[in-house]
Amino acid sequence: MDSEYIAKAIIAAALVASLAYSLLVLHQPLLFLGPALAVAFFYLFWRLVRGVERIATALEEQD
Repeated sequence: MDSEYIAKAIIAAALVASLAYSLLVLHQPLLFLGPALAVAFFYLFWRLVRGVERIATALEEQD
């Protein structure tokens, strides 16, 4: 299984869990935004790392 699908599944599970917690336990839906922003930054950082990895692989294959 591709690591990108695994990462997207983990991100989706974290978003659903944080939304459920903020709605069912805290009864404040806007508190969902904190974990959602953290997950979004994690995803962007992960995409940056994957992009750098792909560039490095392409440069190695070019030599």
